[in-house]
Amino acid sequence: MLLEFTVRNFRSIAEAVTLSMVASDQKARDPETDAANCIELPDGRRVLTSALIYGANASGKSNVYKALATFRHMVTERPVRLPAEPFRLRTDLRDAPTEFEVVLLLDDHEYRYGVEFTAEAIIGEWLFAIVDGEERPLFERVEQSVTVSPTLADAAQLTRFMAPEKLFLWVAHEFNVQVARRLVARFGRISDNASGAKALQWTTRQIERKTTLVGPIVELVSRLDVDIEGLSAKTAPLEGFISSQSIASGRLRLDDDGRMEVTDIETLHRVHGADGRPAGTVRFSLEEHESSGTQKLVGLAGVLIDAITRGLTVIIDELDARLHPNLSRELLALFRSPQARASGAQLIATTHDTHLLDHRTLRRDQIWFTEKNRRGETTLFSLADIKGVRNDERYEKRYLSGRYGGVPFPGDLASVIPRAEEEGDPE
Repeated sequence: MLLEFTVRNFRSIAEAVTLSMVASDQKARDPETDAANCIELPDGRRVLTSALIYGANASGKSNVYKALATFRHMVTERPVRLPAEPFRLRTDLRDAPTEFEVVLLLDDHEYRYGVEFTAEAIIGEWLFAIVDGEERPLFERVEQSVTVSPTLADAAQLTRFMAPEKLFLWVAHEFNVQVARRLVARFGRISDNASGAKALQWTTRQIERKTTLVGPIVELVSRLDVDIEGLSAKTAPLEGFISSQSIASGRLRLDDDGRMEVTDIETLHRVHGADGRPAGTVRFSLEEHESSGTQKLVGLAGVLIDAITRGLTVIIDELDARLHPNLSRELLALFRSPQARASGAQLIATTHDTHLLDHRTLRRDQIWFTEKNRRGETTLFSLADIKGVRNDERYEKRYLSGRYGGVPFPGDLASVIPRAEEEGDPE
């Protein structure tokens, strides 16, 4: 499970901000809300099953998401270039390193791993094991010099293969150091497949391969008040017009003969006669005949069921986009289920859906806000950080009124519209 994520000097984030999934000492109004939203650890601590990030447009919500997704890909996919994107609105940070750090629970052991880097080189890297609240260094790196704990591996053997742009964690992984291999695998369990076209692409593969997820996906979609009774995948040679959606979804590919083909999900709907009785079924193309909201729902269904089944930490940018508020609420509720708590599944999402701001649904430490100061720097804080907030407040009403911050105040927008000419047409 993810316990904490810290990012510094990345996009609109200048100074370090931390998203914590460790539950605070604050209690919800209803003890059932606490029980549903927390996973109990053996040491008595509780970990949150979900966190929602609110804020005005361009306040930096998506950059918090992007930072965690970037760190995940940096560790698991080994990009050709280091993904440094420093804050550009301060002269002292333009050439300063970006920093990512996580605290993870892995096989009942806690680890803190971080990296500091520019576009050219790794500046610092560290891995600590946390035992009984005490940190024990496994390795600490400063540029090309690294100190390795004797309990980890033979330092001389590992350091020979270091490179300025290469994570030392990768080196340890390549030499089959078990903690490094487990840590890289844990990063792979942070899933960003639920955002954008990735969700539908991922779910399409599950339906095409007829995995065990297909049945639960169909059941979840149909229960969310969508008139779909079945899903199947159809792959055919590409003919005629190529839609931008097909390209973005990644469902285009070459067959064995080098010809382009496209895979589409077909939805099964029941047909009724004039008397209202069932009269068979008909198949629709998900891309051509279903709404964008249904397409997103089908994609999310596969990713979220997989996350809860396997205990993944799923991160989503704009959870509420193209979804009815009631559907967003139901999808969030999946992570309060006994199955999610048992597997250790977590959801971290950005959203504008204020209907989710309900003390009967969320604890105060699950609600986060981003704001930008006058210098364009993003700050991140939770409702639990704001003094005087009761656990029975009308969170939605107070948030929209600006009591918690994180909302825009654009002023009189009509004042920017030029007045109509009294006579004649504008040139």
